[in-house]
Amino acid sequence: MITGVSKKAIVTKDVVRIRDEELAYKLMLKEQKLRVHEDKIMMLNISRMTPKNAAYYETRKAEIKQRRSRHSSATQ
Repeated sequence: MITGVSKKAIVTKDVVRIRDEELAYKLMLKEQKLRVHEDKIMMLNISRMTPKNAAYYETRKAEIKQRRSRHSSATQ
């Protein structure tokens, strides 16, 4: 027999689990969008850009490479 307190505990546990799943899903979507955006930057051809824009995108590419190399070494 499940008491009222036990039911509340079960429901609370389910609510927390669902919230955690939703947060994980939202984080995954955010990371996926960031990855797509960064991939576009990495594929940019900077040869026809102004020197100022080319320098900006070279810096961004270096930052992306550094972040990705840190991430990949942390997961190994």
